[in-house]
Amino acid sequence: MAVNYEYRIEVRGGPSVTVTGFLDTPESTGAQFGPVTISPDPLRTRTIEVLRSWLNRWTAVQRTEYSDLAVPKTLEVLGQHLYALIIQGQVEDGLVEARRRAGTNTLRVLLSFDTQADSLAQLPWELLYDPGANGATDFLARAHRLVLSRSLILPVGRPRTTPKEPPLVVYFIVAIPNTAGYALQRKQLLDTLDQPAEYTSSITPEILPRWDTEEIRRRLGTQTYPHIVHLIGVCRRRWYQGELRTELCLDDGAGNERWVGTNALLGLFDDDGSVDPEDRPRLVVLHLCEASPIDFEVTFERLAPQLIQRGIPAVLAMQYPVAGEAARRFVRHLYDKLAERKSIEEAVQDARLVLFTEYEEDRLFGSPVLYMQSLDSQLLPMRTGTPAGADSGPGSVSATGPPPRSQRDLLVRALWDQQPQQPAELLNEVNQFLFDTTWPADLPDVERVLTQKVRENANRPDLAVVYAALVKSVQSKAGERIAS
Repeated sequence: MAVNYEYRIEVRGGPSVTVTGFLDTPESTGAQFGPVTISPDPLRTRTIEVLRSWLNRWTAVQRTEYSDLAVPKTLEVLGQHLYALIIQGQVEDGLVEARRRAGTNTLRVLLSFDTQADSLAQLPWELLYDPGANGATDFLARAHRLVLSRSLILPVGRPRTTPKEPPLVVYFIVAIPNTAGYALQRKQLLDTLDQPAEYTSSITPEILPRWDTEEIRRRLGTQTYPHIVHLIGVCRRRWYQGELRTELCLDDGAGNERWVGTNALLGLFDDDGSVDPEDRPRLVVLHLCEASPIDFEVTFERLAPQLIQRGIPAVLAMQYPVAGEAARRFVRHLYDKLAERKSIEEAVQDARLVLFTEYEEDRLFGSPVLYMQSLDSQLLPMRTGTPAGADSGPGSVSATGPPPRSQRDLLVRALWDQQPQQPAELLNEVNQFLFDTTWPADLPDVERVLTQKVRENANRPDLAVVYAALVKSVQSKAGERIAS
């Protein structure tokens, strides 16, 4: 996907912190908003840190008998503090203008940090929440037609990459220990990782069920080279020679846990010149998955910049553990969308949205952190003269579809099929929304809009049920098109 609409927010540190917005559109490039000098309020900074630390304990709280005692609006308040920290004045004006110009097109919002702004770069920006002063109220990471990612400001700039013809080779490395404590996690994940094999024409999965340094090095240097390396593991932090370092837990093949420094992973991607740059991995996924909270503050996110500096164009790292059913949904949806020839960013955005649960305060949608260093993010090329999604996996739907009006007709018919189970006033309210909305041509995009309405109406279960029924109708229609 050539990104036609991008709003890049550059954050530079030093004696003072400056934030500048740059807007690129098909009509013009480099329109500048700012710079704005920000002076982080100490109280706001401490509030962000306290809320962030609380979210790091979210998984542990959810596993206790007190899981229903979580304070509502925690994510929203943290997100608004993050938004107010760097999106101010002219920079905010630029974001509003970028969303206006993009219209129904996809907008990339890219947060770029230099090395002197490292402390700011470590904050959970995927929870950015627009407070609604400009007509929008939502987390940017789940906004329709907007993809949120990060990059580093490096002297070499941002390269371009060339899409590869299918199949897309995905190399899964399961570094979860083969011990009793992780047995269920391993089984669930290994069952999930077999699923991309269904995309026989688009994706070829290869699974290494335990860490083997020599085997991984051999595979990274052998044709056909993996396009994606997806590592699933657990980690902890420990003091070592006076420094707090992150350690990975590796399976030694005998059912024992072995903890090593992260250089064991990072060193695999050092460029020694033996592999052509175009044959190196295009995307590395660092999937944090724990059976129990070993360290509340541990994260894979801080490894992403180090891989970017080693020349990996894109790194997707989890800043919170994603395990169990959530991991299954995320992995399945990510590769489903890549098989449909979606860009990395679009696939991550779609997969991020499936991490929502019925519990509105769940933090998981903010777990995936995407560092997108290249100017483009297409792994599989678009088919000439055909839409994305043609000739792709079982979850794909042709993007040609019927015109927008027919999508509305489909939804209206499905809505009134809910009579007499649902009260007329509810159906009339939803019917008004259907006619006030400009519907996209893609059924997956229609489903995304409706799913958003289900979440927005979590405090109105009767209305959420109506929207959920429409989601099922769209999914059923998509299945019919696949079958045909």
